[in-house]
Amino acid sequence: MKILRYKTNDITAEPRLGVDFDDSVLDLRLAAEAFFDGEAGNPYELAKTIFPADMKKFLSLGDLSDSYAKAIVSWAVESGFATLPKEDLTILAPITKPEKFICIGLNYNMHADESKMEIPAVPVFFSKYPNTIIATEDDVPLHPQTKKLDYEVELAVIIGKKMQKVAEEDALNYVYGYTIVNDVSARDLQLEQNTQWVTGKAIDGYAPIGPVIVTKDEFNIKLAELKLYVNDELRQNEKAKNMFRSIAYLLSYLSQTITLEVGDIVSTGTPAGVGLGFDPPVYLNDGDVMRAEISGIGSLVNRVKSI
Repeated sequence: MKILRYKTNDITAEPRLGVDFDDSVLDLRLAAEAFFDGEAGNPYELAKTIFPADMKKFLSLGDLSDSYAKAIVSWAVESGFATLPKEDLTILAPITKPEKFICIGLNYNMHADESKMEIPAVPVFFSKYPNTIIATEDDVPLHPQTKKLDYEVELAVIIGKKMQKVAEEDALNYVYGYTIVNDVSARDLQLEQNTQWVTGKAIDGYAPIGPVIVTKDEFNIKLAELKLYVNDELRQNEKAKNMFRSIAYLLSYLSQTITLEVGDIVSTGTPAGVGLGFDPPVYLNDGDVMRAEISGIGSLVNRVKSI
């Protein structure tokens, strides 16, 4: 199941939860009202409770909402319940205010090589914050403080259950699903003007995310391929299975000292092909279009815009 947040193009429209049907979207609340019609209670209130507009609230309901969502999707397909054309919708970032947004640095060997760094003995982590999060089709601001804007396609994990001191073999049981993050980075601020990565990573608008969250039961990490294009030129191309440290290891490692909560985002590192790695480096300019893709999830498209 590919779950997303959207709104109609009406200026007064509120965000809603839906399921991606490729060219259209199934509105979960509307479908739930029809699904529960004739049952005891108020179908509208029941649908509103199970499918709130906020993704974190939906995830916090746990298996209840997830099982209802899957049942309703099956019912909608069988009954021919109407879906909404995507051209009439604006796709929003699936999660906008995670409690934690943790990123992994240097988790692919070839990316470490092109960055002229070694894979560290222990994982390197840094943080992004809600101010960085934007949706697919939103512009990435080219702030005047940077002249070296770069891209990084990454597979990100969405935490589905509170996770504290969890063993590696159990770690994936705490995952709700997966999405795409473009870890946009100001390399001059990250590496030249400061030794703390957060100054070049946590800038407003520097974490496009989405367009959907794919539930873990429908996503095969071993088959997933990460790609990023700039103006239709392929820059990054790697298999997720080639990451140096596994997702299970990283989540377990984090959970020993940092409690991960429902809706937290853990982005698992980028492969080779970033602008920094070219000789000479090739950075983003005003008007450039980035398209980050992960097979089984979709495409995340953002244009660079000077401000």
